[in-house]
Amino acid sequence: SISGSISTGPNASPNWYGTAAFPPYFIRDDPENCPQKYSLSRCEQSAVMKDGTSNFATDGSLSKVCTLNVDCFPTKQNCNDTIVCSDLIKLKEELMGGGHNIVCRHEKTYWQQNTGEVKNCFYNGNCLDSKVKATQRQLQPEGWRSANAFATAFREMDIPIGKTFSSAFTRCAEHANLFSDEPNEERLELLYMGSYLEVLALNNITE
Repeated sequence: SISGSISTGPNASPNWYGTAAFPPYFIRDDPENCPQKYSLSRCEQSAVMKDGTSNFATDGSLSKVCTLNVDCFPTKQNCNDTIVCSDLIKLKEELMGGGHNIVCRHEKTYWQQNTGEVKNCFYNGNCLDSKVKATQRQLQPEGWRSANAFATAFREMDIPIGKTFSSAFTRCAEHANLFSDEPNEERLELLYMGSYLEVLALNNITE
C-alpha cells in the first residue's frame, strides 16, 4: 500500500500515479497542516473507481466523491500554484538575498518508462549501474525545456544558486545541472525509497 501525509492535509497517495496516469476526477480542499509564509498551492486528489471507470457518486454540491481504498483507488495529488503577485514579488526579493535552501522536484518525465524502472532496476537493485541507467524514467524534451526555463528565470532575476545536490537518478541530475555553474553533486541520501535495496547495498547495510 502507498500512503503519506503532506502539508495539504490528509491524503492517501501523494505524488502517485499507479500504473498509469488518470485525470483528477475530484478535488479536495483540506486545510493546511503546515504553517506557510506564503500560500503556494492548492491540491487535487485524483482517483479511479475500483472497476477502472470514472463513475463517481456526487455529493450535495454535485462534486464527485468516493471513499478511498473502499470503492476507489487514489492515483495522484496534483497541485497548482495559487501564490498572488504581491507575495511572489516578496518571495523573489527574499530569494535574491541568498542564504536559502531551495527544494524542487524534477520536471516532466516519460511516465510510460515507470514500469521498466520498477520491474527492472528496482527489482534487481542496480539502477545506478551505467549499463542500465537507460531503463530509468527519463526527462522528456518538454521536461528539459521547462527545467531550463526555470533555471534561466532564476539567473535573469539574479537569484543566487551556489551549489546543487540531487538524487543520482538521471532525471534529477539533468534537472539540477541546469541551475549552477558548479557541477551538481549526486547524493545517495537523496534517492527516493523505490531504490532502497540498492542504497542499503552501497552502504554495506545487510541487516
